[in-house]
Amino acid sequence: MIDQATADALRRHWDDGWNNYDLETIMAPFATDVVFSSPFVARLTGDGTTTITGYDALRAYIADSLARVPGIRYTVDGTYAGTDSIVLAYTCH
Repeated sequence: MIDQATADALRRHWDDGWNNYDLETIMAPFATDVVFSSPFVARLTGDGTTTITGYDALRAYIADSLARVPGIRYTVDGTYAGTDSIVLAYTCH
């Protein structure tokens, strides 16, 4: 089970990183074998997949996202920790 402190740390990195356009802050909590899923993945990649596997692939996706959406702001609405995953519910502005 992932503890709430870990989920909260990810939330802070996600919120601070995206809102400050700081790739290093966003990526800091992710392991090399990260599996990242989001409905936004398909929108930006155009290939229909919603999952990215691996640190380097996620880093490239996020760097591209930061470049594509100048001025975007995020509000994290909720953080949920499961046995082997963390869900961040957020609103894009």
